Amino acid sequence: MLTGRYIGKGIATNNSNAESKNEMHRESIEQEIEEVKPKAMNLVLPLLLLLIATFYLLWQNGRNKGVKSIIDAVQQADATQAMLIALFLTVIFALVLFLFRKEKLSELMFHFVDGGNQLAMAIILLVLVWALADMSEDLGFSKFITSTIGTILPKAIVPVVNFLFGSLIAYFVGSSWGVWGLLMPLGVSLAQAMGASIPMTVGAVFAAGSFGDFTSSL
Repeated sequence: MLTGRYIGKGIATNNSNAESKNEMHRESIEQEIEEVKPKAMNLVLPLLLLLIATFYLLWQNGRNKGVKSIIDAVQQADATQAMLIALFLTVIFALVLFLFRKEKLSELMFHFVDGGNQLAMAIILLVLVWALADMSEDLGFSKFITSTIGTILPKAIVPVVNFLFGSLIAYFVGSSWGVWGLLMPLGVSLAQAMGASIPMTVGAVFAAGSFGDFTSSL
């Protein structure tokens, strides 16, 4: 009061000014996005790198464990580590790609943080699903399902059962990623133990996650 300055008021003013600047920055960026012409290669190149790097790292990780078959190598590989490394490489590649196209680094970082905020719930859910999948593997859940249900379930309907069960989970959970991470190891193990079609089972799990996710949002 002696100096005539109010610290609390100054902090509130600074916060409001920062928020207004961020809002103006976001509005200007949204206007720029509307004027930008989309290019398919901006999506195709990083997506191809992500897929190729993921499958290569899965195969390499499983091969280091002494497995020679590609399918066995993918099953024995550490999927979490492979996906994280592939995602990290894809982010770096996309950053370099846009820098070569003379995009501002500050704008790229803004979109990176803003996109991360929008995917925060999906990231948290994936972390929980990975933890649940690792715990199920340590407890031998896949072996238990294979030795119980696998003895009475015909191999021809294994993909159908995976689709129905995965659709039910995805409908209540509302996440296709969660169903893929949780059901994929179980479905592949069950299909391999019973001699069912592994490609059909993998496709059924992917379809179940997408179907349940979309139907839950209707």
